[in-house]
Amino acid sequence: MTVTYSIVETPTGKPRARALGIPFAGIAGPTNALTDVPGVEVGYATLIEGNDVRTGVTAIHPRGQVNPGDPCAAGVHSQNGNGEMTGVSWIEESGTMAGPIAITNTHAVGIAHASIIRWTVKHHPDLAEAWLLNPHTRLDELERQLGLYHAERERCGLPPAAEIPIIKELHVGTDDESAMRAVRPFLEDKYKAYVQWGQSEVLPEGDTLRQAFEQLAEGGRFIVGGPESCARQVREHVERLGATSFLFRFQWPGMPQELVLSSMRRAAEEVFPLLRA
Repeated sequence: MTVTYSIVETPTGKPRARALGIPFAGIAGPTNALTDVPGVEVGYATLIEGNDVRTGVTAIHPRGQVNPGDPCAAGVHSQNGNGEMTGVSWIEESGTMAGPIAITNTHAVGIAHASIIRWTVKHHPDLAEAWLLNPHTRLDELERQLGLYHAERERCGLPPAAEIPIIKELHVGTDDESAMRAVRPFLEDKYKAYVQWGQSEVLPEGDTLRQAFEQLAEGGRFIVGGPESCARQVREHVERLGATSFLFRFQWPGMPQELVLSSMRRAAEEVFPLLRA
């Protein structure tokens, strides 16, 4: 079998793995490129500036630019554990991925990630509709972010959003004081974990999760209280944010199951009827 030129040498004449005797399973395509796979589109940019800048980015559309929402099978392998990657959790959970893939240097991963989102919002806004409001941000900050979201939709010529979904931590006790006392240890641990994960560092300027629990409990980050208080706080989210649907988190690490179930019962039997009235 005659090996083609592109399999044994790079365009600049450097030897490829097969030329060095390293065996690979399968047969390379006619150009030994990603684009040999039907439908795959690839683009790249190389940045060389002075004596210090040697970088670039490669963008891959597994399903082409016209169909980024069609998932393809995906997996993750870390060859040496050095570098950064985002999106791994969903791939490990579902075995699939959708949308563009960007390959760049470690320090530009964030920029590449944001650019993929911006491209998707601009060219495929229907895909960008899948979103949820931040679950641990103050209510006033959520208002600010929603204002930006509505303004961007208007700038892109899109109609007002029909759905405003939100995730919220909720505990319904018999009264405000006992409810907060019952769940405080678990919420404190949960927010300490958020800090360890770096969540505090990505909050807008002026906000932080590195503060006393009494301060965290202010501003609507989570909803804890008696039935009437919880109903009032949910209504406030509807009135100020226009929230149309809620995903409530009733259970946090370490919570006794009976405490979780009692909160869920009170929500179903006492809070939700108040909201329907």
